[in-house]
Amino acid sequence: MQNNNVMLHSITPDELKELLREMIREEFQEINYEIQRVIGEDDLVSTGTAGKLLGVCSKQLRYLIQEGHFTVFHCALPKSRNQK
Repeated sequence: MQNNNVMLHSITPDELKELLREMIREEFQEINYEIQRVIGEDDLVSTGTAGKLLGVCSKQLRYLIQEGHFTVFHCALPKSRNQK
């Protein structure tokens, strides 16, 4: 049945299982990437910005971080292609 863009193939249950797993794995990877991109854009702020948003000075923010009220991520930004 090729008129409706439907092609029938002989496939074993194990092959079908592996095919479905791969499709689902790829979809989850794409969803995970999008979630990380959105979270990264919306939730990561500098310590200065975090202090301003919370209305606290850097010493108070440091105390709140040490007490475990916030998670701090240290990341190095990738160098641009022009930088060496």
